[in-house]
Amino acid sequence: MSTSQVDSHIRQSIDSLKDFQRATVDVVYDRLFYGDQSRMLVADEVGLGKTIVAKGIIARRIKEKIESGDQSRLNVTYICSNQIIARENVRKLDIYPKQQSYQRNVDRISFLAEKPKSEPEGLLNLNTLTPGTSFRTGEGTGVQKERKLLYAILMTDSKGLGELPEGLACLLRGSVRKSARDWWENVEEKRVSRFASTLRDGLSEKFLSKIKETRVEHSDQLADRLDLSRSTSLYDAVYEYAFEQNVNNFESYHFGSLDLIKQGGFNFEMHGFWVRTVRVVI
Repeated sequence: MSTSQVDSHIRQSIDSLKDFQRATVDVVYDRLFYGDQSRMLVADEVGLGKTIVAKGIIARRIKEKIESGDQSRLNVTYICSNQIIARENVRKLDIYPKQQSYQRNVDRISFLAEKPKSEPEGLLNLNTLTPGTSFRTGEGTGVQKERKLLYAILMTDSKGLGELPEGLACLLRGSVRKSARDWWENVEEKRVSRFASTLRDGLSEKFLSKIKETRVEHSDQLADRLDLSRSTSLYDAVYEYAFEQNVNNFESYHFGSLDLIKQGGFNFEMHGFWVRTVRVVI
């Protein structure tokens, strides 16, 4: 996409704003990017264009990035109550035609751990998340793909957790119906064939560093199997649980494994996948 085409899409997004929408864009943008606020709430009646205001903020940000010589893409996450509504509304946020900025494969925060499957032609990356799948931690063990992704990240610890593939696979089994051995073979195959090459650079190191700093929360399930002190890190607890497990005895550790997954598995925002965000609630 040429610079003139990019400029025309930006101009169209800004010029199409009504006067009151443009005024809102200016106030929000100036406070977020030139003031000292990190979040803004735009409250208005239904149908007055809050999503269009957000699009105007996106367009202005890309415009200023281009003018400053910054050609890097702007990453925007649209948080919505459910993915059906999100997919409908995200079309209104994309300043480019044909929704070419929308990353449809990223609908959970953990999936941001992978590099984009393809780079959009423009200067915008859009993805959508929901509170139920990405921000409420400790309520579930995630979907299989998330646990396979977590296995691949933990296996990069070559002189530690990476020496315990069978135990890690058993720990991350969750509630799948496959036999423990079939599950282990499956997660290892996915690690080698996919995740080993798709993880974002530097992410695994940050994740491992963070869980080494995080204290494990004690529970009856964990206490039944491990002699945990109050200073035990999440990393050490995972290591001990993985060290003790194999495809023949994993059922004895099942509930403790679920507890560890809920504590540390999918809160990538806390455990190493840091994303600088400026939040506009609309």
